[in-house]
Amino acid sequence: MLELTALPGKTITGVIYKENVDPDGSPGSQLFLIFADRTNFEILTSARHSLGFAGSLWPGDLEHVRNYMSNMRILFDSFRRGSSS
Repeated sequence: MLELTALPGKTITGVIYKENVDPDGSPGSQLFLIFADRTNFEILTSARHSLGFAGSLWPGDLEHVRNYMSNMRILFDSFRRGSSS
C-alpha cells in the first residue's frame, strides 16, 4: 500500500466498479480510480450498497484491477481514450 499523501495531483485515467458475485460476500463492492502513473485507489464496502467504506492506494494498472479478486464482477468501467494504464 502506498501513502495517501501521494494521491493529490494524480491524473485519473479510468474508473472500475466491481460487485461481489455472492450477495453476502465481503467486500460487497469496490470502486477503483486508475491513475496515469500505473497506480490505483481502491474504495471498498463491507456489504453491497453500504455507505461505509475503506480506501487504499496501491500499485497496479488497468489489467491488474480488472483481474484482481476473481469473486468480483465488473459492473462498470470507463477509461480515457488512448489510455493504456
